Amino acid sequence: MASALLNLNLRCSRTLRACISEERSHGMPTVKNNMAISDSQVSDNPPLVSALKASANQKVSSFHFPGHNRGRAAPSSLTRLIGVQPFLHDLPELPLDSLFAPEGPILGAQKQAAKLFGAKETWFLVGGTTCGIQASIMATCSPGDTLILPRNSHISAFSAMVLSGVVPKYIIPEYDFDWDIACGITPSQVEKAINELDTEGRKASAVLITSPTYHGICSDLEEICRLFNPQGNIINRERICQCLQTLQSTSPSYLLLASLDAARAQISKKLETIFNKPVEIAMEAKSLIEKIPGIRFFNSSTFEL
Repeated sequence: MASALLNLNLRCSRTLRACISEERSHGMPTVKNNMAISDSQVSDNPPLVSALKASANQKVSSFHFPGHNRGRAAPSSLTRLIGVQPFLHDLPELPLDSLFAPEGPILGAQKQAAKLFGAKETWFLVGGTTCGIQASIMATCSPGDTLILPRNSHISAFSAMVLSGVVPKYIIPEYDFDWDIACGITPSQVEKAINELDTEGRKASAVLITSPTYHGICSDLEEICRLFNPQGNIINRERICQCLQTLQSTSPSYLLLASLDAARAQISKKLETIFNKPVEIAMEAKSLIEKIPGIRFFNSSTFEL
């Protein structure tokens, strides 16, 4: 089971009913260039981590799941591998807060994450990005609606179409045979798909774009959102919540939820160390590699998107 975040972005919501962007970020959203993130935006104590610590320190007997009873009944083969400590914090939902109707530390943690990433609202996911993609499609498309998406989309997009009864309008990404990889989706390809649907008397309810791709190729999301500007309401918050309740476990792992809260706090406190320094090192390494004879460096900017 993986953890991830689903963000409803303020900047895109004006044109989004939806232009869904699946951003490859290993469970955490990509920090945008126009996001001002400062250390003063968030508190020092991650609310979920603090609540989990306080609950784990209570001297109580457990008569609820999980059945390992805070590690006392955990399989010895597993405790020899990871110790007992993780089980002390592997607590159920009820004593702390509810993922589906948060009022305590989960709500506080999600609000801090939304503020950090410049989103209108953030939902913590315990089903990974798969769950977020499925909820995004189900929240923006009804049975029989058309979804424009790349033919090589993640499998979660296809399962979401099955669950929601959506009809796909596929875009075939251009293929670079020199690098043996599929490219991103261009605005002209999206425009062509929209026009083809128009001739058929159909309208797309949403566009799904994976950006950057697994190979780091980015699409022009701003231009694609400009092209796809349907009439009607923006994404319905309540519908997203309902879809997430359908897709997510009613017994979420608090270790996973707390890991999201802790990662958010880590980014807030060490933004320059976490992002700027690795990028600086990567750019320096790139410039050195490009000078080596006989070696070609992959440069996504050469792809006309």
